[in-house]
Amino acid sequence: MPWLISHKSRPALARFRAFCKLNLNKPQSFEHKLTGGPTAKTQANMSSTGGTSSTGDSSTSTSQAPSRRGSYHPRQIWQGVKTGRPPISVILISTVLVLTIGVAFLAWGLTYNAANYSATILASSLQQNILTRILDDISFTLKTAEQATHTNVLNWANGFYSMDTVPGRTQLLQAMQNSLVPRADMFSSQYFTTMPAGEMNGAVTYIDPGTGLRNWDQWRMTGADFQVWHVNMDGTQKDLLPYVEFSTNMSTGVWVTAVDLSNQTSAAWTPYYIVQDGGHTGWKSYSEVAVDQNGGTVGVQSTDVTTEFLLRLLLDATGAIPYQNALYAFEVAASGDTIITSSLDQTGHDYITTETVDGSATDFSMTMQQAGVNNSNIRAIYSYLNQNAGGSLQTFLNAHPPGFTVELQLDSGTHEMQIGQVQRGANMNWAIAILINRNDVMSALHRSNLQAIGIIAGVVAASCILVMLFSWWLAQSLHQITRDLQLLSNFKFQDVMQRDADKETGARRPKFSRIAELWEIQKAFHRMVVNFAQAVSQNRRFGEATTGRASMLPSGGPSVMRTAKE
Repeated sequence: MPWLISHKSRPALARFRAFCKLNLNKPQSFEHKLTGGPTAKTQANMSSTGGTSSTGDSSTSTSQAPSRRGSYHPRQIWQGVKTGRPPISVILISTVLVLTIGVAFLAWGLTYNAANYSATILASSLQQNILTRILDDISFTLKTAEQATHTNVLNWANGFYSMDTVPGRTQLLQAMQNSLVPRADMFSSQYFTTMPAGEMNGAVTYIDPGTGLRNWDQWRMTGADFQVWHVNMDGTQKDLLPYVEFSTNMSTGVWVTAVDLSNQTSAAWTPYYIVQDGGHTGWKSYSEVAVDQNGGTVGVQSTDVTTEFLLRLLLDATGAIPYQNALYAFEVAASGDTIITSSLDQTGHDYITTETVDGSATDFSMTMQQAGVNNSNIRAIYSYLNQNAGGSLQTFLNAHPPGFTVELQLDSGTHEMQIGQVQRGANMNWAIAILINRNDVMSALHRSNLQAIGIIAGVVAASCILVMLFSWWLAQSLHQITRDLQLLSNFKFQDVMQRDADKETGARRPKFSRIAELWEIQKAFHRMVVNFAQAVSQNRRFGEATTGRASMLPSGGPSVMRTAKE
Protein backbone atom coordinates (compact mmCIF):
# COMPACT_ATOMS: atom_id res chain seq x y z
CA MET A 1 0.00 0.00 0.00
CA PRO A 2 2.80 2.49 -0.59
CA TRP A 3 0.67 4.45 -2.99
CA LEU A 4 -1.59 5.40 -0.14
CA ILE A 5 1.24 7.45 1.41
CA SER A 6 1.89 10.95 0.32
CA HIS A 7 5.12 11.59 -1.58
CA LYS A 8 5.98 14.19 1.02
CA SER A 9 6.04 11.51 3.69
CA ARG A 10 8.50 9.18 1.95
CA PRO A 11 11.68 10.60 3.62
CA ALA A 12 10.09 10.15 7.03
CA LEU A 13 9.21 6.61 6.08
CA ALA A 14 12.83 5.91 5.21
CA ARG A 15 13.93 7.11 8.63
CA PHE A 16 11.25 4.99 10.25
CA ARG A 17 12.45 1.90 8.39
CA ALA A 18 16.01 2.63 9.50
CA PHE A 19 14.82 2.96 13.10
CA CYS A 20 12.99 -0.33 12.87
CA LYS A 21 16.00 -1.99 11.33
CA LEU A 22 18.19 -0.68 14.16
CA ASN A 23 15.92 -2.11 16.81
CA LEU A 24 15.21 -5.39 15.02
CA ASN A 25 18.84 -6.36 14.56
CA LYS A 26 20.34 -9.26 16.47
CA PRO A 27 20.81 -8.25 20.14
CA GLN A 28 24.43 -7.25 21.03
CA SER A 29 26.12 -5.71 24.06
CA PHE A 30 26.35 -1.96 24.07
CA GLU A 31 30.07 -2.06 24.65
CA HIS A 32 30.50 -4.26 21.58
CA LYS A 33 28.57 -1.79 19.49
CA LEU A 34 30.71 1.11 20.73
CA THR A 35 33.90 -0.70 19.87
CA GLY A 36 33.07 -0.82 16.20
CA GLY A 37 31.26 -4.16 16.03
CA PRO A 38 28.79 -5.29 13.35
CA THR A 39 26.40 -2.37 13.93
CA ALA A 40 28.03 0.15 11.66
CA LYS A 41 25.28 2.72 12.03
CA THR A 42 25.77 2.81 15.77
CA GLN A 43 29.45 3.53 15.17
CA ALA A 44 28.53 6.34 12.83
CA ASN A 45 26.05 7.76 15.30
CA MET A 46 28.55 7.63 18.18
CA SER A 47 31.21 9.37 16.15
CA SER A 48 28.80 12.25 15.47
CA THR A 49 27.45 12.55 19.02
CA GLY A 50 27.42 16.01 20.52
CA GLY A 51 25.94 17.83 17.55
CA THR A 52 29.07 17.71 15.39
CA SER A 53 29.41 15.83 12.17
CA SER A 54 32.33 13.59 11.36
CA THR A 55 33.38 15.99 8.67
CA GLY A 56 31.95 19.32 9.65
CA ASP A 57 34.00 19.92 12.81
CA SER A 58 36.88 17.53 12.50
CA SER A 59 39.50 20.21 13.01
CA THR A 60 38.06 21.23 16.34
CA SER A 61 37.85 17.67 17.56
CA THR A 62 41.41 16.95 16.52
CA SER A 63 42.79 19.98 18.28
CA GLN A 64 41.18 18.97 21.53
CA ALA A 65 42.33 15.36 21.42
CA PRO A 66 45.12 14.38 23.83
CA SER A 67 48.68 13.97 22.63
CA ARG A 68 49.70 10.46 21.66
CA ARG A 69 53.06 10.97 23.28
CA GLY A 70 51.54 11.17 26.78
CA SER A 71 52.17 13.56 29.63
CA TYR A 72 55.57 11.99 30.38
CA HIS A 73 57.16 13.09 27.13
CA PRO A 74 60.14 15.44 27.82
CA ARG A 75 58.66 18.22 25.72
CA GLN A 76 55.36 18.14 27.58
CA ILE A 77 57.16 17.80 30.91
CA TRP A 78 59.10 20.96 30.19
CA GLN A 79 55.97 22.73 29.01
CA GLY A 80 54.22 21.76 32.24
CA VAL A 81 57.11 23.01 34.35
CA LYS A 82 57.09 26.36 32.56
CA THR A 83 53.35 26.77 33.05
CA GLY A 84 53.56 25.85 36.72
CA ARG A 85 51.77 22.50 36.27
CA PRO A 86 54.50 19.85 36.14
CA PRO A 87 53.55 16.19 35.76
CA ILE A 88 53.35 14.05 38.87
CA SER A 89 56.51 12.22 37.79
CA VAL A 90 58.52 15.46 38.02
CA ILE A 91 57.08 16.22 41.45
CA LEU A 92 57.82 12.71 42.74
CA ILE A 93 61.34 12.62 41.36
CA SER A 94 62.15 16.11 42.64
CA THR A 95 60.77 15.39 46.10
CA VAL A 96 62.52 12.05 46.50
CA LEU A 97 65.73 13.38 44.97
CA VAL A 98 65.92 16.36 47.33
CA LEU A 99 64.92 14.27 50.32
CA THR A 100 67.37 11.47 49.54
CA ILE A 101 70.29 13.78 48.83
CA GLY A 102 69.51 15.91 51.87
CA VAL A 103 69.29 13.00 54.28
CA ALA A 104 72.30 11.25 52.75
CA PHE A 105 74.57 14.27 52.91
CA LEU A 106 73.34 15.20 56.37
CA ALA A 107 74.27 11.73 57.58
CA TRP A 108 77.55 11.91 55.70
CA GLY A 109 78.35 15.35 57.11
CA LEU A 110 77.68 14.32 60.69
CA THR A 111 79.71 11.14 60.26
CA TYR A 112 82.57 12.93 58.51
CA ASN A 113 82.79 15.67 61.14
CA ALA A 114 82.83 13.10 63.92
CA ALA A 115 85.46 11.04 62.11
CA ASN A 116 87.51 14.15 61.36
CA TYR A 117 87.43 15.16 65.02
CA SER A 118 88.31 11.62 66.11
CA ALA A 119 91.19 11.42 63.65
CA THR A 120 92.55 14.75 64.88
CA ILE A 121 92.33 13.66 68.51
CA LEU A 122 93.92 10.32 67.63
CA ALA A 123 96.83 11.97 65.81
CA SER A 124 97.36 14.44 68.65
CA SER A 125 97.25 11.65 71.23
CA LEU A 126 99.67 9.54 69.21
CA GLN A 127 101.97 12.52 68.86
CA GLN A 128 101.88 13.27 72.57
CA ASN A 129 102.44 9.63 73.58
CA ILE A 130 105.46 9.25 71.30
CA LEU A 131 106.86 12.58 72.41
CA THR A 132 106.42 11.60 76.06
CA ARG A 133 108.22 8.32 75.45
CA ILE A 134 111.14 10.10 73.77
CA LEU A 135 111.42 12.60 76.60
CA ASP A 136 111.30 9.78 79.15
CA ASP A 137 114.05 7.86 77.33
CA ILE A 138 116.22 10.97 77.14
CA SER A 139 115.64 11.75 80.80
CA PHE A 140 116.47 8.17 81.77
CA THR A 141 119.72 8.25 79.77
CA LEU A 142 120.80 11.57 81.22
CA LYS A 143 119.91 10.47 84.73
CA THR A 144 121.88 7.24 84.25
CA ALA A 145 124.92 9.28 83.16
CA GLU A 146 124.58 11.43 86.25
CA GLN A 147 124.28 8.37 88.51
CA ALA A 148 127.31 6.67 86.96
CA THR A 149 129.36 9.82 87.50
CA HIS A 150 128.20 10.17 91.07
CA THR A 151 129.04 6.51 91.81
CA ASN A 152 132.64 7.14 90.76
CA VAL A 153 132.74 10.31 92.88
CA LEU A 154 131.66 8.23 95.89
CA ASN A 155 134.43 5.73 95.13
CA TRP A 156 136.92 8.60 95.19
CA ALA A 157 135.60 9.81 98.51
CA ASN A 158 135.90 6.29 100.00
CA GLY A 159 139.51 5.83 98.85
CA PHE A 160 138.84 3.19 96.20
CA TYR A 161 140.59 5.22 93.48
CA SER A 162 144.07 6.68 93.35
CA MET A 163 146.25 8.30 90.69
CA ASP A 164 149.44 8.27 92.75
CA THR A 165 150.72 4.87 91.54
CA VAL A 166 150.73 2.87 88.30
CA PRO A 167 148.54 0.10 89.82
CA GLY A 168 146.19 2.80 91.04
CA ARG A 169 145.91 4.26 87.53
CA THR A 170 145.34 0.80 86.06
CA GLN A 171 142.62 0.09 88.60
CA LEU A 172 140.96 3.44 87.80
CA LEU A 173 140.97 2.70 84.05
CA GLN A 174 139.45 -0.74 84.59
CA ALA A 175 136.75 0.74 86.86
CA MET A 176 135.88 3.30 84.16
CA GLN A 177 135.78 0.47 81.58
CA ASN A 178 133.54 -1.71 83.74
CA SER A 179 131.14 1.17 84.38
CA LEU A 180 130.89 1.97 80.66
CA VAL A 181 130.36 -1.51 79.16
CA PRO A 182 126.78 -2.16 80.40
CA ARG A 183 125.76 1.38 79.49
CA ALA A 184 127.41 1.68 76.08
CA ASP A 185 124.07 2.37 74.36
CA MET A 186 123.45 5.33 76.68
CA PHE A 187 126.71 7.26 76.92
CA SER A 188 130.09 7.16 75.24
CA SER A 189 132.77 7.71 77.87
CA GLN A 190 133.69 7.82 81.55
CA TYR A 191 136.88 9.54 82.68
CA PHE A 192 138.64 11.48 85.41
CA THR A 193 140.68 14.69 85.04
CA THR A 194 143.20 15.52 87.73
CA MET A 195 143.45 19.06 88.95
CA PRO A 196 145.50 21.14 88.63
CA ALA A 197 147.71 18.79 86.53
CA GLY A 198 145.06 18.32 83.84
CA GLU A 199 145.70 14.59 83.28
CA MET A 200 142.70 12.80 81.75
CA ASN A 201 142.28 9.02 82.13
CA GLY A 202 139.24 6.96 81.23
CA ALA A 203 137.37 4.67 78.80
CA VAL A 204 135.50 5.53 75.61
CA THR A 205 133.36 3.56 73.12
CA TYR A 206 132.01 4.36 69.66
CA ILE A 207 130.68 2.76 66.48
CA ASP A 208 133.17 2.58 63.63
CA PRO A 209 131.36 4.20 60.66
CA GLY A 210 133.36 2.08 58.23
CA THR A 211 132.57 -1.33 59.70
CA GLY A 212 129.54 -0.61 61.87
CA LEU A 213 131.24 -2.40 64.77
CA ARG A 214 131.62 -1.08 68.29
CA ASN A 215 135.18 -0.15 69.26
CA TRP A 216 136.66 0.35 72.71
CA ASP A 217 139.50 2.74 73.59
CA GLN A 218 141.24 3.99 76.70
CA TRP A 219 142.64 7.44 77.36
CA ARG A 220 145.89 7.26 79.25
CA MET A 221 147.71 10.41 80.27
CA THR A 222 150.76 10.96 82.42
CA GLY A 223 151.92 14.52 82.72
CA ALA A 224 151.44 16.19 79.33
CA ASP A 225 151.66 12.93 77.32
CA PHE A 226 148.17 11.97 76.11
CA GLN A 227 147.69 8.53 74.51
CA VAL A 228 144.74 6.67 72.99
CA TRP A 229 144.91 2.85 73.18
CA HIS A 230 142.71 0.31 71.39
CA VAL A 231 141.43 -2.26 73.87
CA ASN A 232 138.99 -5.14 73.99
CA MET A 233 135.65 -4.85 75.72
CA ASP A 234 137.16 -6.32 78.89
CA GLY A 235 139.84 -3.62 78.90
CA THR A 236 142.79 -5.74 77.75
CA GLN A 237 145.20 -4.01 75.41
CA LYS A 238 144.96 -4.90 71.70
CA ASP A 239 148.06 -3.15 70.32
CA LEU A 240 151.64 -2.68 71.48
CA LEU A 241 151.63 1.03 70.69
CA PRO A 242 149.09 3.77 71.27
CA TYR A 243 146.77 4.69 68.45
CA VAL A 244 147.16 8.44 69.11
CA GLU A 245 149.75 10.31 71.15
CA PHE A 246 150.34 14.03 71.70
CA SER A 247 151.15 16.57 74.40
CA THR A 248 148.39 18.62 75.97
CA ASN A 249 146.81 19.81 79.18
CA MET A 250 143.12 19.06 79.82
CA SER A 251 142.63 21.40 82.77
CA THR A 252 140.85 23.94 80.57
CA GLY A 253 138.50 21.47 78.91
CA VAL A 254 134.84 22.45 78.72
CA TRP A 255 133.93 19.52 81.02
CA VAL A 256 136.27 21.00 83.66
CA THR A 257 135.26 24.64 83.41
CA ALA A 258 131.57 23.67 83.67
CA VAL A 259 131.94 23.08 87.45
CA ASP A 260 133.14 25.26 90.31
CA LEU A 261 136.25 23.64 91.79
CA SER A 262 135.89 25.73 94.92
CA ASN A 263 132.59 24.02 95.62
CA GLN A 264 133.09 20.31 96.37
CA THR A 265 129.41 19.57 95.66
CA SER A 266 129.44 21.34 92.29
CA ALA A 267 127.87 19.39 89.42
CA ALA A 268 126.82 20.57 85.95
CA TRP A 269 126.19 19.70 82.34
CA THR A 270 128.27 21.39 79.69
CA PRO A 271 126.74 23.29 76.80
CA TYR A 272 126.36 21.23 73.63
CA TYR A 273 129.66 21.28 71.69
CA ILE A 274 131.26 19.71 68.61
CA VAL A 275 134.36 17.52 68.87
CA GLN A 276 136.26 17.74 65.61
CA ASP A 277 138.63 14.92 66.48
CA GLY A 278 135.64 12.81 67.54
CA GLY A 279 134.20 12.57 64.04
CA HIS A 280 132.60 16.03 64.07
CA THR A 281 129.85 14.80 66.37
CA GLY A 282 128.05 16.67 69.09
CA TRP A 283 128.87 15.99 72.74
CA LYS A 284 127.29 16.77 76.07
CA SER A 285 129.32 16.19 79.27
CA TYR A 286 128.23 15.85 82.87
CA SER A 287 130.85 16.59 85.55
CA GLU A 288 131.11 16.54 89.34
CA VAL A 289 133.93 17.68 91.62
CA ALA A 290 135.74 14.68 93.16
CA VAL A 291 137.38 14.69 96.60
CA ASP A 292 139.53 12.06 98.28
CA GLN A 293 138.88 10.37 101.59
CA ASN A 294 140.71 13.20 103.32
CA GLY A 295 138.28 15.77 101.89
CA GLY A 296 140.72 17.30 99.43
CA THR A 297 139.72 18.15 95.86
CA VAL A 298 141.49 15.78 93.49
CA GLY A 299 139.83 16.55 90.17
CA VAL A 300 136.69 16.31 88.06
CA GLN A 301 134.77 13.09 87.32
CA SER A 302 132.90 13.19 83.98
CA THR A 303 130.58 11.24 81.65
CA ASP A 304 129.92 12.06 77.98
CA VAL A 305 126.80 11.51 75.89
CA THR A 306 126.89 12.07 72.14
CA THR A 307 124.48 12.75 69.32
CA GLU A 308 124.56 9.02 68.60
CA PHE A 309 122.15 8.02 71.37
CA LEU A 310 119.81 10.93 70.66
CA LEU A 311 119.71 10.20 66.94
CA ARG A 312 118.99 6.56 67.67
CA LEU A 313 116.02 7.51 69.85
CA LEU A 314 114.62 9.79 67.16
CA LEU A 315 115.02 7.16 64.44
CA ASP A 316 113.33 4.51 66.59
CA ALA A 317 110.45 6.88 67.28
CA THR A 318 109.95 7.92 63.67
CA GLY A 319 109.78 4.26 62.65
CA ALA A 320 106.96 3.70 65.14
CA ILE A 321 104.79 6.43 63.63
CA PRO A 322 102.61 5.14 60.76
CA TYR A 323 102.41 8.59 59.15
CA GLN A 324 104.88 10.89 57.47
CA ASN A 325 106.78 12.63 60.26
CA ALA A 326 109.93 14.44 61.30
CA LEU A 327 111.56 14.83 64.72
CA TYR A 328 114.04 17.51 65.77
CA ALA A 329 116.20 17.94 68.88
CA PHE A 330 117.18 21.45 69.98
CA GLU A 331 119.49 22.87 72.61
CA VAL A 332 117.54 25.63 74.38
CA ALA A 333 119.74 28.50 75.52
CA ALA A 334 119.33 32.17 76.34
CA SER A 335 121.94 33.05 73.72
CA GLY A 336 119.96 31.27 71.01
CA ASP A 337 118.41 27.89 70.25
CA THR A 338 120.59 25.51 68.26
CA ILE A 339 119.84 22.25 66.46
CA ILE A 340 121.36 19.06 67.79
CA THR A 341 120.02 16.52 65.30
CA SER A 342 116.87 15.27 63.60
CA SER A 343 115.31 12.04 62.34
CA LEU A 344 116.09 13.27 58.81
CA ASP A 345 119.80 13.60 59.64
CA GLN A 346 121.27 10.12 59.20
CA THR A 347 124.85 11.26 59.76
CA GLY A 348 124.45 13.74 62.59
CA HIS A 349 126.42 16.30 60.58
CA ASP A 350 123.64 18.17 58.78
CA TYR A 351 123.40 20.94 61.35
CA ILE A 352 127.08 21.67 61.93
CA THR A 353 128.66 24.87 60.70
CA THR A 354 132.34 25.79 60.67
CA GLU A 355 133.53 29.22 61.75
CA THR A 356 136.97 30.74 62.18
CA VAL A 357 137.88 31.37 65.81
CA ASP A 358 141.32 32.77 66.70
CA GLY A 359 142.57 31.91 63.24
CA SER A 360 141.48 28.28 63.32
CA ALA A 361 138.37 26.54 61.96
CA THR A 362 135.97 25.57 64.71
CA ASP A 363 132.74 23.57 64.43
CA PHE A 364 129.49 24.81 65.94
CA SER A 365 125.91 23.58 65.90
CA MET A 366 123.62 25.71 63.72
CA THR A 367 121.00 28.03 65.09
CA MET A 368 117.46 27.62 63.76
CA GLN A 369 117.82 30.80 61.74
CA GLN A 370 121.00 29.48 60.09
CA ALA A 371 119.53 26.06 59.36
CA GLY A 372 116.32 27.59 58.03
CA VAL A 373 118.16 29.07 55.05
CA ASN A 374 118.34 25.66 53.36
CA ASN A 375 115.76 23.68 55.36
CA SER A 376 112.09 24.51 54.82
CA ASN A 377 110.92 22.59 57.90
CA ILE A 378 113.26 24.45 60.24
CA ARG A 379 112.38 27.71 58.51
CA ALA A 380 108.67 27.10 59.16
CA ILE A 381 109.30 26.25 62.84
CA TYR A 382 111.47 29.32 63.36
CA SER A 383 108.98 31.53 61.52
CA TYR A 384 106.19 30.38 63.82
CA LEU A 385 108.31 30.89 66.93
CA ASN A 386 109.43 34.28 65.69
CA GLN A 387 105.83 35.42 65.20
CA ASN A 388 104.33 33.91 68.36
CA ALA A 389 107.14 33.50 70.90
CA GLY A 390 109.79 36.05 70.01
CA GLY A 391 111.84 33.37 68.26
CA SER A 392 112.50 31.54 71.54
CA LEU A 393 111.69 27.92 72.30
CA GLN A 394 111.77 28.62 76.03
CA THR A 395 109.17 31.37 75.67
CA PHE A 396 106.93 29.00 73.72
CA LEU A 397 107.36 26.20 76.28
CA ASN A 398 106.58 28.56 79.15
CA ALA A 399 103.41 29.80 77.45
CA HIS A 400 101.89 26.45 76.47
CA PRO A 401 101.14 23.26 78.40
CA PRO A 402 102.45 19.84 77.33
CA GLY A 403 100.50 18.41 74.42
CA PHE A 404 99.77 21.80 72.86
CA THR A 405 99.44 21.31 69.10
CA VAL A 406 100.44 23.80 66.42
CA GLU A 407 99.57 23.64 62.72
CA LEU A 408 102.44 24.39 60.35
CA GLN A 409 102.23 24.79 56.60
CA LEU A 410 105.21 22.97 55.11
CA ASP A 411 106.15 22.19 51.53
CA SER A 412 104.85 18.63 52.00
CA GLY A 413 101.49 19.77 53.42
CA THR A 414 99.92 20.73 56.71
CA HIS A 415 101.73 19.32 59.76
CA GLU A 416 100.73 19.06 63.40
CA MET A 417 103.61 20.00 65.72
CA GLN A 418 104.13 19.38 69.42
CA ILE A 419 107.20 20.38 71.43
CA GLY A 420 108.39 18.76 74.66
CA GLN A 421 111.19 19.69 77.03
CA VAL A 422 113.91 17.90 79.02
CA GLN A 423 115.54 20.13 81.60
CA ARG A 424 118.16 19.00 84.15
CA GLY A 425 120.06 21.99 85.42
CA ALA A 426 121.14 25.25 83.86
CA ASN A 427 122.99 23.79 80.87
CA MET A 428 120.79 20.73 80.33
CA ASN A 429 117.75 22.11 78.52
CA TRP A 430 116.65 20.22 75.43
CA ALA A 431 113.50 20.51 73.36
CA ILE A 432 112.13 17.80 71.09
CA ALA A 433 109.75 18.77 68.30
CA ILE A 434 107.63 16.16 66.55
CA LEU A 435 105.83 16.93 63.30
CA ILE A 436 103.19 14.65 61.74
CA ASN A 437 101.70 15.19 58.31
CA ARG A 438 98.01 15.92 58.84
CA ASN A 439 97.17 15.02 55.24
CA ASP A 440 98.69 11.60 55.80
CA VAL A 441 96.65 11.14 58.97
CA MET A 442 93.47 12.12 57.15
CA SER A 443 94.17 10.08 53.99
CA ALA A 444 92.37 7.01 55.32
CA LEU A 445 89.43 9.20 56.29
CA HIS A 446 89.44 10.82 52.85
CA ARG A 447 89.42 7.39 51.19
CA SER A 448 86.46 6.29 53.30
CA ASN A 449 84.88 9.67 52.58
CA LEU A 450 85.12 9.07 48.84
CA GLN A 451 83.65 5.61 49.33
CA ALA A 452 80.80 7.14 51.33
CA ILE A 453 80.17 9.69 48.59
CA GLY A 454 80.14 6.88 46.04
CA ILE A 455 77.64 4.93 48.12
CA ILE A 456 75.49 8.04 48.54
CA ALA A 457 75.59 8.69 44.80
CA GLY A 458 74.63 5.06 44.16
CA VAL A 459 71.73 5.23 46.62
CA VAL A 460 70.52 8.51 45.13
CA ALA A 461 70.79 7.15 41.58
CA ALA A 462 68.97 3.95 42.53
CA SER A 463 66.28 5.96 44.30
CA CYS A 464 65.85 8.20 41.27
CA ILE A 465 65.57 5.21 38.95
CA LEU A 466 63.00 3.55 41.18
CA VAL A 467 61.04 6.78 41.51
CA MET A 468 61.18 7.30 37.76
CA LEU A 469 59.85 3.80 37.17
CA PHE A 470 57.16 4.23 39.79
CA SER A 471 56.19 7.69 38.55
CA TRP A 472 56.08 6.43 34.97
CA TRP A 473 53.87 3.57 36.09
CA LEU A 474 51.63 5.93 38.05
CA ALA A 475 51.60 8.51 35.27
CA GLN A 476 50.55 5.87 32.74
CA SER A 477 47.47 5.06 34.81
CA LEU A 478 46.66 8.71 35.41
CA HIS A 479 47.29 9.48 31.76
CA GLN A 480 44.70 6.91 30.71
CA ILE A 481 42.14 8.62 32.93
CA THR A 482 43.00 12.15 31.77
CA ARG A 483 43.07 10.95 28.15
CA ASP A 484 39.58 9.52 28.43
CA LEU A 485 38.33 12.64 30.19
CA GLN A 486 39.60 14.79 27.33
CA LEU A 487 37.84 12.54 24.82
CA LEU A 488 34.64 12.55 26.85
CA SER A 489 34.70 16.33 26.95
CA ASN A 490 34.02 16.08 23.19
CA PHE A 491 31.57 13.17 23.65
CA LYS A 492 34.00 10.79 21.93
CA PHE A 493 32.58 7.72 23.66
CA GLN A 494 33.52 5.36 20.87
CA ASP A 495 37.14 6.60 20.93
CA VAL A 496 37.25 5.97 24.66
CA MET A 497 35.89 2.46 24.28
CA GLN A 498 38.05 1.60 21.27
CA ARG A 499 41.26 2.51 23.14
CA ASP A 500 41.15 -0.83 24.97
CA ALA A 501 39.51 -2.94 22.25
CA ASP A 502 41.09 -6.15 21.04
CA LYS A 503 41.92 -5.76 17.34
CA GLU A 504 40.99 -9.35 16.50
CA THR A 505 37.84 -10.02 18.54
CA GLY A 506 36.65 -6.47 19.15
CA ALA A 507 36.13 -7.30 22.81
CA ARG A 508 37.22 -4.69 25.35
CA ARG A 509 40.21 -5.49 27.52
CA PRO A 510 40.63 -2.51 29.84
CA LYS A 511 44.10 -1.98 31.33
CA PHE A 512 43.68 -1.27 35.01
CA SER A 513 46.38 -0.08 37.40
CA ARG A 514 47.89 -2.34 40.04
CA ILE A 515 47.51 0.46 42.58
CA ALA A 516 44.31 -0.09 44.58
CA GLU A 517 43.17 3.53 44.65
CA LEU A 518 43.83 4.07 40.95
CA TRP A 519 42.16 0.75 40.16
CA GLU A 520 39.00 1.90 41.97
CA ILE A 521 39.05 5.19 40.05
CA GLN A 522 39.59 3.49 36.68
CA LYS A 523 36.94 0.85 37.33
CA ALA A 524 34.36 3.40 38.44
CA PHE A 525 35.29 5.67 35.53
CA HIS A 526 34.92 2.79 33.10
CA ARG A 527 31.44 1.98 34.40
CA MET A 528 30.55 5.64 34.22
CA VAL A 529 31.64 5.88 30.58
CA VAL A 530 29.66 2.81 29.54
CA ASN A 531 26.51 3.78 31.45
CA PHE A 532 26.65 7.39 30.35
CA ALA A 533 27.22 6.49 26.72
CA GLN A 534 24.38 3.95 26.86
CA ALA A 535 22.05 6.52 28.35
CA VAL A 536 22.94 9.08 25.71
CA SER A 537 22.47 6.53 22.95
CA GLN A 538 19.09 5.47 24.29
CA ASN A 539 17.97 9.08 24.49
CA ARG A 540 19.09 9.57 20.89
CA ARG A 541 17.16 6.54 19.69
CA PHE A 542 14.03 7.70 21.45
CA GLY A 543 14.48 11.12 19.95
CA GLU A 544 14.95 9.69 16.46
CA ALA A 545 11.87 7.49 16.86
CA THR A 546 9.78 10.45 17.95
CA THR A 547 11.07 12.51 15.07
CA GLY A 548 10.28 9.71 12.65
CA ARG A 549 6.67 9.40 13.78
CA ALA A 550 6.22 13.14 13.65
CA SER A 551 7.50 13.30 10.08
CA MET A 552 4.77 10.92 8.91
CA LEU A 553 2.07 13.49 9.64
CA PRO A 554 0.92 15.91 6.86
CA SER A 555 2.38 19.31 7.06
CA GLY A 556 -1.11 20.83 7.33
CA GLY A 557 -2.42 18.63 10.11
CA PRO A 558 -2.64 15.07 11.30
CA SER A 559 -2.07 12.48 8.64
CA VAL A 560 -4.82 10.02 7.80
CA MET A 561 -3.94 6.62 6.47
CA ARG A 562 -6.63 5.26 4.34
CA THR A 563 -7.16 1.56 4.19
CA ALA A 564 -8.21 -0.44 1.19
CA LYS A 565 -11.66 -0.58 2.61
CA GLU A 566 -11.85 3.19 2.43
